[in-house]
Amino acid sequence: MGTTDEIIEAYNVEHEAESFRNDVSYYRWILRVLEVKNGQNLLDIACGLGDLLHCAKEKGLEAFGLDLSPAAIRTARKRAPQAEIVQADGQALPFDESTFDNATILGSLEHFL
Repeated sequence: MGTTDEIIEAYNVEHEAESFRNDVSYYRWILRVLEVKNGQNLLDIACGLGDLLHCAKEKGLEAFGLDLSPAAIRTARKRAPQAEIVQADGQALPFDESTFDNATILGSLEHFL
């Protein structure tokens, strides 16, 4: 595992190529599994390209995302312009405790072990 800057750069390359994109049905399935309700909020840690945030907004959720990669954040802000998306480390969340009804971390858990 490299330094934080090396990890960010590696993810920038992958996100610029949109290598980590899943079919939208995957993100809709995640929201069904969570049994989200209109009006709730959701935090997507390591939000990547913003696809889950986009689907969350479609379901009437207030969506928040964070990612280390500036390239991911640029794309996520285009994909989910109504979501609040910040560059931050998922191990040091810039939100107060108990702020969110739902939280996800899809495909990045290995970085937190």
